[in-house]
Amino acid sequence: MTTPRHGLPATTHTVEMTQIADLNRRLENSRSAVITAAEIGMTGVDVVGFGPTTLDASAVLVKVSWEGSPEFPTVHGHFRNPGSDRPRSADLHTHALKEISRRLHLQQRWGV
Repeated sequence: MTTPRHGLPATTHTVEMTQIADLNRRLENSRSAVITAAEIGMTGVDVVGFGPTTLDASAVLVKVSWEGSPEFPTVHGHFRNPGSDRPRSADLHTHALKEISRRLHLQQRWGV
């Protein structure tokens, strides 16, 4: 008799990491893909880094990263205010990730 396996499939984290890499490639390679905090519903969200403690509406997404367990990573967006060289990061949740993917013309699945 076999014991049923529960939990996430072993490939789940690979898909998420690939999706994050795809987002970063699009952000880097598409000069016309400027995504602001306001456009993805993140105005006023708490940030880590220098400067104000919340995201300004005009802060531009420059990179996406993750940390923690690959099975359930915390995904961060790195934003820069126009004219500033110091990025600030904020947690990206499912709604924001879906909107970023849509704006970058990627068909990615986020959330359960």
